[in-house]
Amino acid sequence: MDKNCNYCIKKTEVYPLASWNNKEVIRYYCINCLPMVKKVEEKERQQFIMYYSDPTRYSWLPEKSKELYKEILDQ
Repeated sequence: MDKNCNYCIKKTEVYPLASWNNKEVIRYYCINCLPMVKKVEEKERQQFIMYYSDPTRYSWLPEKSKELYKEILDQ
């Protein structure tokens, strides 16, 4: 079944991609947009890790985000 790509809005076959910071959020992208969106997701994930690797900044995180940070590092 064709759906609209969440990036280019083109109605075509789409593939699911879970958000790096909330696996329950699934968005669908066409084959053309999927690689680019994956790169952006990975860049955001890396920026999150680098920014909160500082202990002071890490202390600002709410508990749920601290759990996410630890989960990412354990992968």
